[in-house]
Amino acid sequence: MDRPRVLLLMFLFTFAALCAGTALNYLVNPYGVWPPALIDPIYRRIVHNRAEMPHLLRVAEPTTVMVGSSRVYQGIPIGQGYRDGVLNAGLGGATLRQVVEVVDLALANPRLRRIVWDVDFFQLDAGFDQDAPTLDERIAGSRRLLIEDTLLNLGTLGDSLDTIKRALRGRRHLRATRTATVPWPAGLICRQLKAQDFGLTHQTPAQIKIELTRSFPNLYVNYRFSTPLLELFRRTVNRARARGVEVIVFVPPMSQYELELVRQRGLWKTFEDFKRALASVGPFVDFSGYNEIARHDELFADVLHTKPAVGYQVLRIVLGMEPAACSGEVRLIARDAVHLNRHTIEGELAREKTMREIATARKTRYAEVVAEALDR
Repeated sequence: MDRPRVLLLMFLFTFAALCAGTALNYLVNPYGVWPPALIDPIYRRIVHNRAEMPHLLRVAEPTTVMVGSSRVYQGIPIGQGYRDGVLNAGLGGATLRQVVEVVDLALANPRLRRIVWDVDFFQLDAGFDQDAPTLDERIAGSRRLLIEDTLLNLGTLGDSLDTIKRALRGRRHLRATRTATVPWPAGLICRQLKAQDFGLTHQTPAQIKIELTRSFPNLYVNYRFSTPLLELFRRTVNRARARGVEVIVFVPPMSQYELELVRQRGLWKTFEDFKRALASVGPFVDFSGYNEIARHDELFADVLHTKPAVGYQVLRIVLGMEPAACSGEVRLIARDAVHLNRHTIEGELAREKTMREIATARKTRYAEVVAEALDR
């Protein structure tokens, strides 16, 4: 066989394989961003939220959107990205500007009724405001990236095949966390928290130091509170509320390791001012501070993130639903939730000061591990 013919056959084979893969991705629709619904959406799975979520947010019509950092994406997970009218639009490592872009896109949906917004202290740092051009393009509706991310992609082909496998095995083989209502029922929260034998309690001091200094190397380093970012947040919240969309703001639980990092970097006054600033925008629910949550390592997956069961307890609380109450660890999450506004913020900060002074009056493993990490 002559060389030109071989090359032609190779080209035709490659083209046919590309077309077949593209067609399979379109028909299986593993992320829910195209019209076909040949496979029950319950079998879908969002794997790379920065690549897939913006496209899903553009086409889905959720009534509730959760936004924020990985504390939302990982801490209140929805395997399919969107279920029961709730879309998880959290982004790993999200800056405040990126979250605002997500909120702006969500507001284009006429069915939207509620935004649940996790605001992190580190997001109001002027130094934590990096550009992400590719993410911006996705949120802006780049057709090129939509096709690349969801059709012309070997990773997507693998996700399509995995979706088919899950569908062939059937719904009964899916985990309860993938089929339960959103928010999770109280019983599932209790069972999951009891069964989730992993996380911060299983990490050694050496592993925690690595998280504090290597995994999150710029966390609270040279922190400068940004008034422009605060005003961007304020304008966005006001714009949403003017559209008739309820905005529920909360500050997530923080482990005592993270709190010690804030304190030992000399940022506690700035942290208090951050909460004052949030209260000036509107009411919010605060789960942070030297409270019981912070001292219960079994509630955390790592230094920064709570376990999903905790995240869903938080979601039930901020939505005004009856929280789970099956164990002391689960109940304390509700006890430590503080509803704040501009009238109550100073009294709560005074109470938190007392808790902080009691917690730091003697050496603890939290203070020692963080001090050693900073010394390095």
